[in-house]
Amino acid sequence: MFIHKPTGLKFKTKPWKHQLEALKFLINQGFGALYTDMGSGKTKVMVDLINNAGYNKVLIVAPKKVCRVWPKEFLTHSLDQNICVLSLENLSGEKKCSELIKAENLHQRIVAVVNYDSVWREPFRSLVLKTKWDACICDESHRIKTPSAKCSRMLAL
Repeated sequence: MFIHKPTGLKFKTKPWKHQLEALKFLINQGFGALYTDMGSGKTKVMVDLINNAGYNKVLIVAPKKVCRVWPKEFLTHSLDQNICVLSLENLSGEKKCSELIKAENLHQRIVAVVNYDSVWREPFRSLVLKTKWDACICDESHRIKTPSAKCSRMLAL
């Protein structure tokens, strides 16, 4: 474990300088966007944010191809290996709902990973809107740049 002494932030894997700066910015602001190049470690910053901010319920929305990356990144970078990372991208709407409800009933820290094409579809949409999320992370957020699109409108709620 690596502890950044001036801030008290804890890490499983040592962050690069720009990752530490991004994490400090996000923790202090409570919201933000990381517009950095591919391979610059944005996913690690988000994993570190979830761990250091103490979030218990996080929704991650990503393109379908990217969804499968998130569980591996939690194994690599998360101090808390008891976080329940739910890969929901290949499940039906009903199955997404039942998996999320099952995890909530176990009172675990939950990270639900779902794709942009399904987060706005019923019945999962209603469950997402009823759930009290600590954070919502939009990976490759250019996917919601059109304000009138169903997914953009849903995530704006």
